[in-house]
Amino acid sequence: MADAIEGQVDASTRPPSVSGAHAAAILLMLLDEAEAADILRRCNPEEVKILGSAMFATMGASEGDIAAALDRFVGSTRALPGLSINAEPRIRNVISAAIGNVRADNILAEI
Repeated sequence: MADAIEGQVDASTRPPSVSGAHAAAILLMLLDEAEAADILRRCNPEEVKILGSAMFATMGASEGDIAAALDRFVGSTRALPGLSINAEPRIRNVISAAIGNVRADNILAEI
């Protein structure tokens, strides 16, 4: 009997499923304000409205909701070929934005 139950997962311990907009809203709420604003800046007005509404709706998200949103994000990124796509320009841009072009160029020349 224990063998039959071992393969089953108790529904109460499984994280709840969250919709795409709510999952995105949870991820945005986990970012700092500047990062979240940068993402929303790239959205069209209708997407901002949908995500804004979902952000208000997810203010009381449970730990399970957050885990489900993160699982959804990780699951969808597994299909991507990896971090290597456009990695060099991205790394250069991030470091330049953080410390300025001249210092970034000096540090990147040493790497």
